[in-house]
Amino acid sequence: MFKIDFGHLQNEAEIVQFDLDYFQGEVFGAPESFNTGEFPKPLTDWNVIPTWTFASPNDNVTPGSASLEGAANAAGTEVTWKLKGFSTPGSDNDVTLTILDNTALATKVNAEAPPVMLGMTANNPTHEGFADRDFDGNAIPLPQYQQVAEIAYDTVVVPYVVKDDYLYRNPDTGGTESLMRIANLNPGFYNVTVFEGRTTDGDGRYGKVWVDDITGSHAPAAQNTGNYSGVNAAGVAVRAGQPKTVAVEVKTRV
Repeated sequence: MFKIDFGHLQNEAEIVQFDLDYFQGEVFGAPESFNTGEFPKPLTDWNVIPTWTFASPNDNVTPGSASLEGAANAAGTEVTWKLKGFSTPGSDNDVTLTILDNTALATKVNAEAPPVMLGMTANNPTHEGFADRDFDGNAIPLPQYQQVAEIAYDTVVVPYVVKDDYLYRNPDTGGTESLMRIANLNPGFYNVTVFEGRTTDGDGRYGKVWVDDITGSHAPAAQNTGNYSGVNAAGVAVRAGQPKTVAVEVKTRV
C-alpha cells in the first residue's frame, strides 16, 4: 500500500481554532480565529511530496518530516521520488513516482508560447480540520462546523492534514495537465483512490487512472475518476470530501 500526500503546508502549519457566536441553532457573524501554539504531529506513514520545481526539487523538504527527496532527470523535465510502502515490509521496495508535464497539451494551449510546467506548488493551509467552537468552548452541533480529525477512504485512515492538502501545477494554466507515473509495481490488482478534502475551491477535480507502458500512449480519452473535489456538483462544500476509487490490474511490472 502506497499513501501519498501531495502538499506539505497543511501538515506543518500551526493549529488554529475558530470561535463562533452560536446560540440555539444559529451562527451569528464571522468566525474569530486564534493560534493555539500547537502543531500537528509529524506524519510517519505517508509519502509527502512538498512544493518542488524541476530545477530544484528538494528546496522545500523539511528535515525530520515525512517529505521525500526527489531526483530530476538530466533534461530537467521529470522528477522521480522513491515511495515507501506501508503494507507487507519489503514486498515492493522499489516503487517510484515520476511527475512530468503533458507538453502536448501545453503546446495546444499556446503554440507560440506554451505555458511550460515549472513544477508544482502546495496550497495555503485552510485549517479545515481544526475545531469550530462557540465562545464557551463547546463544539457546534451543525454538520458544516464539525471537526474532521481523520476519516477513512477505501479503509485507509486519512488525517485532516493530508485530506486538506494538495499540489497544483505551476503555472496553473487552464487546459494544461500534469502527468504522474507510478512504476515498478508488482503484478496484481490495485485500488487507486484520489481525493481533495479542501472545500475552498469551487471547481471540480477530475483525473485519469490507467495502466500502460512507459509511453502512456493508451490514456483514456476522458476522465474516469469522477469529481473528487471537496465541493459537489451542486456547489455545496463536503467537509468529508468525495474520494473516488479506480480499480486497475497490473499484469507485468510497469
